[in-house]
Amino acid sequence: MTKRLNSPFAGRWIIVDNTPASDLSITDDSVVEVLPGVAPPESRDRGSLHHALALEKALRQVQTRFVLLLDLDFYVVREDWTSTVLAHVREREIGIFGAVWNPRWFYQYRGFSSVHFMLIDLDRIPLTDIDLKPSIDNDLWWGVINDDSLPWPRLLRETLKAGRCRDTGWRFYRRYHHHLGVNVETLVPHYGSPASGRYRWESRLAAMLPHSWRKYPPDPRTFTRTSFLQQSWPGAYEQGWEEFFWQGSPFAIHLRRVGRSMTDASLDEDHSLLADFLARMPEIQKR
Repeated sequence: MTKRLNSPFAGRWIIVDNTPASDLSITDDSVVEVLPGVAPPESRDRGSLHHALALEKALRQVQTRFVLLLDLDFYVVREDWTSTVLAHVREREIGIFGAVWNPRWFYQYRGFSSVHFMLIDLDRIPLTDIDLKPSIDNDLWWGVINDDSLPWPRLLRETLKAGRCRDTGWRFYRRYHHHLGVNVETLVPHYGSPASGRYRWESRLAAMLPHSWRKYPPDPRTFTRTSFLQQSWPGAYEQGWEEFFWQGSPFAIHLRRVGRSMTDASLDEDHSLLADFLARMPEIQKR
């Protein structure tokens, strides 16, 4: 798909295959390199840590100036995106370019690229500075907040959780989010603000509330209510896919499968919808 959207495509993919008994087959080893996965760690943060260790193993193989971290279910749909984005980050001297966590995940860090899609200029950021390891269940305070045996009022619990989850990449975020020497740019996610009492309460008290206390995005400029899927492909929109814009145009889709089984449901429906959507992309981009 990347080769079809980008001509020519000069990059290569490095896959660290953490899947047990994987049947992964690669038809073009000039573009894709597969490395054996890392052993599952003995940790309470086993799942996210396993992911982070695989990403860090891939990073040790990188020999180019730019490296892109990409989730397996994150699809960039814009034509010629590799050359366009690279030209943009070079011209603007951007060190980190990527997709934020969708605001629905209010407990994740904000205003900074997630590992779902993160482009890094290694001329500006040393490879040794990229520490992606999480500390979720090993975070004592996070454990207290989520302790169901404690009678936390829901409003207080959600306030304390906002931006607190130390998931994959949080150390990198903490180091470079406000780094004066590194420019950061993020894609704009689609997000529909809820018609809830808390949202109205936060909106009225916006000037008085610290950003870290807010469940909903503190800055309306960081998201858009526009949805290119809802307008052009409602069937895909109803699946809960996350949408990202760049420069006012559709850029990427994250097949998060929100509200459905992450393990049992077949991916065939998603892939069929994605193929149909991509066939219509030239028409959608003109709108």
